[in-house]
Amino acid sequence: MGGIMKFFSMIAMTAALAPCAALADVSLSGFGRFGLTYSEAKKQGGENGTFLQSRLRLEIDASVETDIGLKFGAKTWVQGDHNSPSWGFSPANFYVEYENWSLEIGNVLPAFDGALLLKQTRLGVHAVSVGGDPLGDFFILAYRGYGRLPDRTGVALNYGTRNFDVKLSVVDPDQIGSGMGGDLTREVSASVFYRLNDWEFSAATAQSGAGVRDNNLYFVGTRYKVNDDLRIGLNINDNGFAELGTSYALYGDYKFNRFTLGSYVVYNDGDWAEKVTDSSYGVALRYDLGPSIFLAASVQRDYERMTLADMGVRFDF
Repeated sequence: MGGIMKFFSMIAMTAALAPCAALADVSLSGFGRFGLTYSEAKKQGGENGTFLQSRLRLEIDASVETDIGLKFGAKTWVQGDHNSPSWGFSPANFYVEYENWSLEIGNVLPAFDGALLLKQTRLGVHAVSVGGDPLGDFFILAYRGYGRLPDRTGVALNYGTRNFDVKLSVVDPDQIGSGMGGDLTREVSASVFYRLNDWEFSAATAQSGAGVRDNNLYFVGTRYKVNDDLRIGLNINDNGFAELGTSYALYGDYKFNRFTLGSYVVYNDGDWAEKVTDSSYGVALRYDLGPSIFLAASVQRDYERMTLADMGVRFDF
């Protein structure tokens, strides 16, 4: 509690001493990716099964740091997709940082969406997991607009070090009561992460995920670093509503030279109309061309026994 009070005291003090702020720091970063995707589901639906898929995402980050070490900043993202008619700007993410504390306001990264290890089953150049990701809905960081919820906003408080991280967030789908949120309610989520030598542990929950009442998701995961080349992990997702069940994902990755082999297999005990099998799996191969560019290919099968495959290139900048 003392750490939290110190954090907010520093914010109040800096507001009073605003003229001592240093020069602003503005940065531009992001990534580009493109490649071919094969979707058996689209093919059976009468669409083209093989198509070009691409994305360019830019992050604009502007911040200023005071003489007493308190950092104020704001981020926004602009994203263009091959299958989208136009570019889309995201709402702003405002943040305040001091030592190991951070406070986000606006377009926040919710605690559940940002839970460490949650998305480690994702494969391929497009970072997709048809079986290992949570099946229930929850709010995510918006890289384009808010869509049908223009009055959405959030607040997130985070404390993080190299080996420990804890975060709490609240996302209101309609902060001004305009009615655009319909009968949705606030999502409250929390996450915690701890690293002990070669072990990593993570847990998270989203209460009223995506603003839907009684849609309560839970996640727990662990990963072990066997050696410098091999990691294995286990993720368990309670997907909210009973029909979506609980998913148990065993995954891992192995590096050899410039190659990385990744795979996962998932068992799900849910029962919904489209489901025809309890298992989903995927395998991918990645080749590093440098520290920030790689080639990748993956093949996955979902719970409807539909195959999804991709191959392409991604570069970060």
